[in-house]
Amino acid sequence: MTDTPHPKEQDPSKKGDVHQHVDEGMIIGDYATFNQPINMMFGEKPAPQSTPTTNKPKIRTNIFISYRRKASVWFAVLLRDKLLERIDGEVFLDLNDMRSGAFDVQLSAQLRRSDVVVLLVSEGTFDRIHEPDDWVCKEIEVGMKRALIPLLQNNTLLPKDESLPTSIHGLSRLQAVPVFERYIDAGIDELVRYIQHLREGR
Repeated sequence: MTDTPHPKEQDPSKKGDVHQHVDEGMIIGDYATFNQPINMMFGEKPAPQSTPTTNKPKIRTNIFISYRRKASVWFAVLLRDKLLERIDGEVFLDLNDMRSGAFDVQLSAQLRRSDVVVLLVSEGTFDRIHEPDDWVCKEIEVGMKRALIPLLQNNTLLPKDESLPTSIHGLSRLQAVPVFERYIDAGIDELVRYIQHLREGR
């Protein structure tokens, strides 16, 4: 391991002007029963309500998790662990899975290996999206050419096209899956069902 800072570990110099909306795009899953306040400050240890998943069928696919490290690293790790219980294949998260070699080469190779890119959307995900070397933007670009699923953490919404680089316009029109820390298993169930739907449609 070198001392070179990971691109996702660099602190943003300023906040982006991201406008969120609910008119465009589609959110799948019925979470009306979960529409209640969650008394948890961002960054604290989550308290998900887990249910056994050992008897649930696994689907064969490879998944790449795209996320903004400073904004949602702990939730990305939790998501990876939960998906590994349901996926017969690889769930790639660069925090744990990077091998030796240039970062961009390794990350590009993992993106090519993946069938689905899951974009973890949380507060701060799009803060540096206009920077020319922003890897979250590059991951979204690749994912939109393959299969990209936005996963909305705690009901965070996708920005409008005018707040995004032109290369990822249309992101807000993709089907998205909401997920809450306290109902992580319900969110994973919905995500896995949608991944299965995408895989069967190919």
